[in-house]
Amino acid sequence: MKLLAVISDAVQRALIVFCACLTAMTGIWLCPARAADTIPRQADTAKKCAICHFRWVAAFFLEHRSTPLAAYEQATDDAVGRPEMCLSCHDGSVRDSRDKICNDPGHRIGVTPSSRVTIPEKFPLDAQGRLQCTTCHTPHTVPQQEGHLVDFFLRAPNPDSSFCNLCHSEHSGGIGTRNHPVGVTVSKISIRIQQAGGKLGGEQKDRIICETCHIAHGGVNSSFLVLPAEETKTLSILCEVCHTKQPGKGMAAGAGFSHPVDVLPGSAAQIPATWHTGDPVVRGTGAELVCRTCHRPHHARSSRALLCAPGEKDALCVHCHLAQAQVSNTGHDLSRSPLVDKQRAGLCSPCHAVHEAPAQRYLWAAPAGKPFV
Repeated sequence: MKLLAVISDAVQRALIVFCACLTAMTGIWLCPARAADTIPRQADTAKKCAICHFRWVAAFFLEHRSTPLAAYEQATDDAVGRPEMCLSCHDGSVRDSRDKICNDPGHRIGVTPSSRVTIPEKFPLDAQGRLQCTTCHTPHTVPQQEGHLVDFFLRAPNPDSSFCNLCHSEHSGGIGTRNHPVGVTVSKISIRIQQAGGKLGGEQKDRIICETCHIAHGGVNSSFLVLPAEETKTLSILCEVCHTKQPGKGMAAGAGFSHPVDVLPGSAAQIPATWHTGDPVVRGTGAELVCRTCHRPHHARSSRALLCAPGEKDALCVHCHLAQAQVSNTGHDLSRSPLVDKQRAGLCSPCHAVHEAPAQRYLWAAPAGKPFV
């Protein structure tokens, strides 16, 4: 009898536990929202972090052994910051992917920055001092920083290309530092630049910024340009889509005529391989004359029109037009005339104009007078 009583008590307790479990399960089934409120759920953050921080997996961290997916390394650098880790996701399945980053010209990893570039301390390089994905990007950035939205997981805000200037400060300053002006307000930019990824400033609305002409990933050449500057076979030469082939003051087309561009010089001029400064003469991919033949948007040799070589007193002209330079010290050398500014006038400019000339033939600087009858 005593044994039966013990069994009866055990059965009763089992029935009570069963009923309690059944009641709880019924409540979860009937009221899932309430059940979700009462049963706390916490994401396994360690597992999510281990997608990139794979060294946190127990086999590496605790057992110090390899796995079928990766070998254990006694590495001094953090594997999570390697390009292979970034490209394991940026492989074509996400917006900024391998095709743009690896195949198109643009910022390159594994490259040592030049002496002109200043890398901030908070922008890490690898052990050999080379650029990595994590030099500019970090997956741990906060959505807001100093009131600015941080795009593309950058290490600092980028309003109006300020992120670019953190390293490339030598390209800012405008004409005064012999660079293309930035921060200049314009009414609009060419639709071709917009389609290629160029843009105007947002905070300082409608102003030229670094990213008007340059793009970090997906550019067309090693200068990170959104459009080519030397490929004359295309209809979208970067300089010309803003300044046109007949440039005037500012970004507007001039009222007159300009020195020919996108053409072969022929026998009219003898284009040297280098300027008298030793800098190479830039020509188009087919040896054509282009805007960059005479002008340089950054680190120009002369702040006057951003020339590639000092152009005082028409020195740039006579470097190519050798035959015409023979008028020096003759009756046609108007640089000696008392009617011209001897501080600025050279051998050519008293008679000819490079841009906004009123006549296309010979680019006369003023309308020619009527001949005597």
